[in-house]
Amino acid sequence: MERKSLLRDTKLSIKDMIEGIVEVYPGLSGSPEHGITFLNKYRGNKTAILTGGGSGHEPFPIGYIADNMLTGSVSGPIFTSPSTSHIFSAISILSKLNKGGVLVAVLNYTGDQLNFGLAIERAKAKGIDVEKISISDDVALLGTDMAAIIGNRGILGCAFIFKLLGAMSEEEKSLNDLKIVYNDISKRVASMGACLVPCRIPGCSDLLFSLKDDEVSLGCGVHGEAGISTIPMGKVEVMVGQVLNKIFESEVVRAGDRACVLIGNLGTLTQIESFIVARAAKMLIEKKDIIIERLYVGTFMSSLDMKGFQISMMNVNQRDNWVHYLDTPTSAFGWPGTLYSYMSQKPVAQSLTRIESGEEQLEGPKLTDKESNIFKTAVIAACNAIRDNKEKINELDSGCGDGDCGTTMGYFAEGVLARKDSLPWKWVGSCLMHLSKIAEDEMGGTSGAVYSLLLAGAARGVTISWQEGWTAALQTLYTHSPARVGHRTLIDALAPACETYSSCIVSGKNNWKLCLKQAVMAAKTGCHNTSTMKAKVGRAAYAAPTRLKDFDAGAFAVTVWLQAVYLSLEKP
Repeated sequence: MERKSLLRDTKLSIKDMIEGIVEVYPGLSGSPEHGITFLNKYRGNKTAILTGGGSGHEPFPIGYIADNMLTGSVSGPIFTSPSTSHIFSAISILSKLNKGGVLVAVLNYTGDQLNFGLAIERAKAKGIDVEKISISDDVALLGTDMAAIIGNRGILGCAFIFKLLGAMSEEEKSLNDLKIVYNDISKRVASMGACLVPCRIPGCSDLLFSLKDDEVSLGCGVHGEAGISTIPMGKVEVMVGQVLNKIFESEVVRAGDRACVLIGNLGTLTQIESFIVARAAKMLIEKKDIIIERLYVGTFMSSLDMKGFQISMMNVNQRDNWVHYLDTPTSAFGWPGTLYSYMSQKPVAQSLTRIESGEEQLEGPKLTDKESNIFKTAVIAACNAIRDNKEKINELDSGCGDGDCGTTMGYFAEGVLARKDSLPWKWVGSCLMHLSKIAEDEMGGTSGAVYSLLLAGAARGVTISWQEGWTAALQTLYTHSPARVGHRTLIDALAPACETYSSCIVSGKNNWKLCLKQAVMAAKTGCHNTSTMKAKVGRAAYAAPTRLKDFDAGAFAVTVWLQAVYLSLEKP
């Protein structure tokens, strides 16, 4: 099935994109119909840095145009080199604004090499001072016959090169000097990527290559190419390690070296995942006794909607000025470096001030050994029931978009089970406050706050009686939430159960097992009723009513743990 996309006419879309960029960043100028974007200002004797290639790799190349980075770029259709005439036009424009000449940085792909090469020859014939450098930092093909013939591809490491040469250009270093520096940089940069999910070309239904759900492609390209091998989908540290091992094999960086590192999102990796990759990479690199001077995370050179990452390392041994050039400020919207990218030279405090938990040691009812064991068994039964029904709760929750209620409840259950032998089961109030803190810490979000409030309220009320604990739990929640019966929340199960239990006890039946059984039945009825309710609070209130066709997940969860408690207590 074709993935939904706003890109219908890919050639027109590139023109529209450039028009949009120069509207958002008026400091940039462009010739959208030619795919050209540039700094439209006279830079005296400075050398212009120009690059380009097919679109679909954003923010490359336009996102790097700014002071201390690129001076201009030319973009072709998706994954297709720009035409020679468009490249020639870009060179001509920049040569008029930069009297130091034009250095054209070409990534090593056949189409780009040919079209940029021809444009450069035309420019030279016109008397323009222009030179070319070829970027080939990908080490995926290292040692293969293919690499020996066509060379390595240009990928993520280009961002290092643009930043260094662009910053040097601001110091009016000559065209020839910049070429010499590049020759040094090119021997010190190595990169490789890994793909979890291949990309699709807009308008096409098929992925550009096949990859099983439990596989990762190592050494993938940025034009949707499959990698050189596949490995099983596993721990992040293992996958990152496989990529780094190839980089280490290149011997661009070795033990004792100082290096700068880029972690690049290939398209649709979440930021959470990107920073997890960065954490793993830093740990593994430092295990090799390599000192990381700078570590950057961002989307540098994507491959449309590919899900994956790239890592690039640059050796900066005896090249302190390179680190300085990386640190020079730039307004390029694709470069993630900020003042906070500088690693402090002063040690920071490793121990944080202890944050008081604020746990309250309540008097409350004190249970006997037998009673406390029953209480503990009931809570453990509730936790096990939640864990066993996690997927069902998630399924019910998916109607409002996130589908994580069961997972979140599971965190609470696991947190309680992990501490089951250390909780103060004899002191009910204190134990409930501990459970409240576990909900707060382990669940987080709305669910964590709701259960933490309920348990904190119960801890105060239970000093009088069990039913008062239940009532106080609801009253505490009502104080801080507008949710009430009829709003399609857990209240629709919990409140009727509480009222039924309290009424049964107050009526003088004095049979708590019978009262609790009736409470479970009331909770199930309340949960069932949510299937026809319109959500009025929470995230579900924003979902289309047609998506909410089943019970509320939170209400169902109440019936799960409440029934588990009843069944546990019913046993002789």
